[in-house]
Amino acid sequence: TRADVESDLRMWIEPKTVVGVAGQEIVLGVYAQYDGDSPISGLKFAVKADDNVALSVSEFEYERPFRGKAKLTEIALAPRMAGEYFVSVLDESVSYVGPEAKVITGSSKLIIK
Repeated sequence: TRADVESDLRMWIEPKTVVGVAGQEIVLGVYAQYDGDSPISGLKFAVKADDNVALSVSEFEYERPFRGKAKLTEIALAPRMAGEYFVSVLDESVSYVGPEAKVITGSSKLIIK
């Protein structure tokens, strides 16, 4: 039956690739998609940035129940020097209240000049 099938909880950061300048703030959005039969709530997660990227807050909570696509939060980053960096949702940090789901996370690439 459909109830026996595990749904996916997908979490990602947009835009997928950002070109910026060292010392200049970059704002990214964190999104989730969940298509299970009933909503999930109390979503908690952490975001990690590579070294040389200052991240103002790294742990987040999205209290509202949701199903479908939701914008969870915006994150502000400040790359300190030129280079290529990644910002990722840490899959092992994800917790929520609701049916069992397979957690799939993504990242964003920063190209800093």
